[in-house]
Amino acid sequence: MHNNLTLYIKVFFQFIFYLIGTFLHEFAHWTFAKLTFSKTPSRAVIEEEDEHGNKIKIEVAGFTIIPKIKKDYVVYGHVLSIPKVNASLVLISAAPLLWLVALYYLLSIYGYLEFLVQDGEIYFSLNYKELFTFNNWLIIYISLQLLWAGTLSSQDVKMFFKGVFSPSFIIALFLFLSIYDFNNNFVILEYIKGLLS
Repeated sequence: MHNNLTLYIKVFFQFIFYLIGTFLHEFAHWTFAKLTFSKTPSRAVIEEEDEHGNKIKIEVAGFTIIPKIKKDYVVYGHVLSIPKVNASLVLISAAPLLWLVALYYLLSIYGYLEFLVQDGEIYFSLNYKELFTFNNWLIIYISLQLLWAGTLSSQDVKMFFKGVFSPSFIIALFLFLSIYDFNNNFVILEYIKGLLS
């Protein structure tokens, strides 16, 4: 009972502290679901396991940021999407990674982060002594939200690989590679330009 209470308290404070990050994470999934013309139901009936391992059907919201404690993990939010093709799962599941790009630009604009690729060498520098000061509390808070928002859950990773190993993604990748020449870019576009000129 004591362990359960500790878990509930921990989840509650994480829910409050990372509320913005959780919303941004789920919003990225929802946005890319819409961009890939996937269905995003407002409510749906899904099958889950209860604490005893029995399969049960429950109705859930299509978009939520309310945490749910499962048997051995915590779900901080979810978006239900039904893609037209499984290849869309690659974009939908990886969408929150864009928040890590936003985090990079936030820290680099203010001069706290430097990332450089030069002569085959990668240089990475985080000026944490200047960043982690009381005057920068807002930047630190926003950075933590973006880091939380950009972290993929185990379910995101599972869906990503489901999309990668789907026939639709393999066909799309084959078509892309067949029209793309890594030296001359898109061969078909260059061919069409040649016809028009």
